[in-house]
Amino acid sequence: MSISNEEAMRELVSIRPADQSVKDFCQEHHIGEAKFYYWNSKFKKQQVSFVAKDKSGFIPLKIKGSIEEGRPLARIALNSGNSITVFTAHLGMTHSSDI
Repeated sequence: MSISNEEAMRELVSIRPADQSVKDFCQEHHIGEAKFYYWNSKFKKQQVSFVAKDKSGFIPLKIKGSIEEGRPLARIALNSGNSITVFTAHLGMTHSSDI
C-alpha cells in the first residue's frame, strides 16, 4: 500500500529535532524550506482545529484490546525527541470494555 504525499510530509515534518535548524533539516532530507514551512503550517492549523473542539484541552484516549497490568499502555513522542510512556496501574477494578 502506498502512502500519500500528505502522510509522508506529516511524518517527515514531525521528526525534525527541536535543536536542528529547519535549513539543516531540509538539506538533510532533500526538501525545500518553503515546502517544509507550508506543510508544517498546514498541520499546525489542523491540530489547533482538532483541539479547539474540546474546550478542556484534553484529548480522549480509548484503548481497544486487553490491558496487562504494569505494561506500557501508550508512548507519546515529543518534537524535542523525548517521549512520555504511560503505564497501566492496578486500580482494584475489573477490566472494562470502555477503557
